[in-house]
Amino acid sequence: MNDSSVVLQHGALRLALRPDCGGAITGLWLDDLPVLRSCEPHQLTEVRASACYALVPYSNRIAQRRFSWLGRQYTLASNSDEPHNLHGTGWLVEYLKRLLFRSRVRRTDQRRTSFGEATRTQVQPVSLHTRLSAVPGSARA
Repeated sequence: MNDSSVVLQHGALRLALRPDCGGAITGLWLDDLPVLRSCEPHQLTEVRASACYALVPYSNRIAQRRFSWLGRQYTLASNSDEPHNLHGTGWLVEYLKRLLFRSRVRRTDQRRTSFGEATRTQVQPVSLHTRLSAVPGSARA
């Protein structure tokens, strides 16, 4: 298992996370049955192959890394080896792990950016609850 991985288990439900991959969920199992597309944390080779990861501050792609907003033109730094930016930047940075107790974890982005984010994940006997909070740091970056 990856040294930075986190496994939460409650009853028969087991969740595996990789904070070093932006807090990606690598798998969710009920006993041995995968509930999501699942792999053990050490098997994850790229975040886009994970079961779930935060698409912040935007999702999908930004063509040629350019967009305009409120009359201003923006060009983004590349976040992949493709000509377009894909799925934000949240998955590029390691998250601080704050374990609250055995079946709950909170991840907080500690970067200096124009937005902040936090994810709270909780495993209960037959359910997974995850909540992403994203807060803009300013109206214009």
